[in-house]
Amino acid sequence: MDPLGRLEELRTRINAQQREILRTIWTYLLANGRWIPIRALHIQCGGKATVQEALKPLGGSVVLEDHNSGQPVYRVTLLGVLVSTAGQTAHGLLSEYLRWIRERALTDGEMQHVTADLVSAALKLSESDARQLYELIRLGDFWAAGAGGGPSWRVGLPSDVEDLPEDPAAYIAAKALEQYDAHLPFEANKRDAYIFQKSSVESSLLTTIPVRIRDRDDQSNIAFLPPEILHQSLAGRVYDLLMSGAYDTAVFEAFRAVEVTVRQASDLTAEDVGVWLMRRAFDKRHGSLTDARVPEAEREATAHLFAGAIGLFKNPRSHRHAPITDPIEAVELILLASHLLRIVDSRSAPPDGSA
Repeated sequence: MDPLGRLEELRTRINAQQREILRTIWTYLLANGRWIPIRALHIQCGGKATVQEALKPLGGSVVLEDHNSGQPVYRVTLLGVLVSTAGQTAHGLLSEYLRWIRERALTDGEMQHVTADLVSAALKLSESDARQLYELIRLGDFWAAGAGGGPSWRVGLPSDVEDLPEDPAAYIAAKALEQYDAHLPFEANKRDAYIFQKSSVESSLLTTIPVRIRDRDDQSNIAFLPPEILHQSLAGRVYDLLMSGAYDTAVFEAFRAVEVTVRQASDLTAEDVGVWLMRRAFDKRHGSLTDARVPEAEREATAHLFAGAIGLFKNPRSHRHAPITDPIEAVELILLASHLLRIVDSRSAPPDGSA
C-alpha cells in the first residue's frame, strides 16, 4: 500500500476521542512552546485512566510519555499530528512549504537557509501558521540546521531538497511512517524496556560473526566486531589499525575522525579544537549541530557527551603516552566514536552546492 493509503488506514483506526487528545497535545505545544505536562493533559481530557486507556492502542510511534526534561510530559510524533483532528491542516501546510522550498532551491543554488519572514511572505502565512510550520519542520526533521524558534525562526534547507517530489504529500506520509512500530509502548518505562529488548535481539546476531583481534600478549583474544557495523569513516584505516593490534593508535584516530567531522559539519575553523569545538558545535541554544526538537536538558547532555568523549579519549592521547593494551577496551571505544559520528551525520547540513 502506498504511504498515503497507509496513513489513511491508520486514521480510520483512530477514534474521535483519540484524535482529539492528540490535537490537544499538539495545540498546547503551539500555544506554549513546550510539551504538555502529563497531569495537565489528564485534567483536560477526563482523567488519568481515560487518557491512558485512549493512548495505549496508539503506541509510542504516535504519542509518548517523556520523562527526560524534568517535568514529565506527553509528546506527539509527526505521525501523531497527521492522524489527529489537526492532521489535514498540518499535512497541507507542510506540503505547501516543501513544494515552495523545492522550487526555490532548484532556481537558487546559493540558498542555504530560509527565515520565517521569507516563508510567511511567500506562502501568505499568519503568525500562528508560521509557528505551526516551524514545529512541523522540526518534528519531521525537514531541515538541515536551525537557529531557534519564535517569530523570527530560521532553518536550513532539507538535505534532500533537490530530490523532493513536486507533490510532497506522499513523501511526508512516508517519512511519518518510516519508523512506525505498532508494538512500541507509549509509556516511558515500558518503551525503554521494549527498545532495549528489541535492540538486544538484533545485536545478538552480531555474536555469530567472530573477528579475531591480535593481542600483543594473547593470540587467542577474540572480539566480535564486523567492520560493516562501524561508521564508514572508521571501517578503513581505523579498523586496520585495530586488527593489527595498534589499539591506542586506532582509538586516537577514531576520535580524531570525530573531531574533524564535527568541525567540518559545524563550519567552524581550525582554531576550534577539542572540548571547545564540541561545546561550540553542540551548544544547547546556538550550536549548529544541536537538535532543537529535543528538550534543553538533552541538548546539554549531548554537548557533555561529545566534550567528555573528546577530552577523555582523544585529547590525552594527543599530549601523553596512554597506551591501550586490551583489545576489548579498544573495540568499546571505537564503537563509541562510531556512534558519535552517526549523531553528527544526523545533524549535519548538506555540503556547499547541494542545496
